[in-house]
Amino acid sequence: MVEVEKALRNSLGLYRKNPAFVLPHLIETVLTLLVFLSTAVTVVMAIGVHFSDALLEEDPTLFISQIASAGMGLITIIILSFLFTLFLFALIKAGAIAGVVGMAKKGFSGEKASLGSGFVATKKYTVDILLFWIFIGLIYSASMVLAFVPSVVISALGMPEGLVLGATILMFLLLFIPGVVFYVLIMFAPQFIVVEGRGMLAGVKKSIAFVKENSGAVLIYIAIVFIFSFFVFGGLGILSLLPDLFRNASPFIATALDILFFILRLSVGIIIAPYFEIVKTWMIAEEKTEPVTG
Repeated sequence: MVEVEKALRNSLGLYRKNPAFVLPHLIETVLTLLVFLSTAVTVVMAIGVHFSDALLEEDPTLFISQIASAGMGLITIIILSFLFTLFLFALIKAGAIAGVVGMAKKGFSGEKASLGSGFVATKKYTVDILLFWIFIGLIYSASMVLAFVPSVVISALGMPEGLVLGATILMFLLLFIPGVVFYVLIMFAPQFIVVEGRGMLAGVKKSIAFVKENSGAVLIYIAIVFIFSFFVFGGLGILSLLPDLFRNASPFIATALDILFFILRLSVGIIIAPYFEIVKTWMIAEEKTEPVTG
């Protein structure tokens, strides 16, 4: 049985001795922001090319006619940009997780949890973890489609709109709990992929077996993460309301506070994310390695 308290304590000790654990998620955040900005620029440029005349002349009628003439071309560009952006987000995140877990694996085996070991793990296991994220995305996308099937059938039969809405909400509720349970069962797959050098499917199978054998410890871990995240990010959310108090009196101060709290939220996320990945790594490796304490 995994001891969550021991996992939290030893993971904190390893993290404190190796601040470089922050770097993979810091790189992830920077790259994610760059990808987001690139996508936004691409979409804006695509819209500008199609609607430049209407935007320059400020003619609503011309704008509407150009939207109609743009047709599937513009829609295709936007959809492809969105899908490619999601792919890059998943790729970047997979690399960051592989790096952190690779470093934690070295640290818990008594070796130095160097950034170099993180890069080696990123290079070796990013594709497998990316396939894991794609696997999750496909499962949940299929679930979303499934949730709308009853409402489409009811609508096709000409039944009241209220019944259609009720069927959709009911299906979402029925799929929500299985979706949460499914994610909990496979949440340790990236750790098994890196720690044991397994492929995506093998990592998923090992994660399911691990969660079933240690369900109590896993639920305790999830509760701790939830409570911690609720108070930390909830508190940041409340603080982020402060700029509204200055919005009318001093727009400059309000904007400065908005930027400050945005940076603060990013920084807290970058610092916290590696720790919980380290904890998950210790939980699955506990019976195989000797922890590094600090």
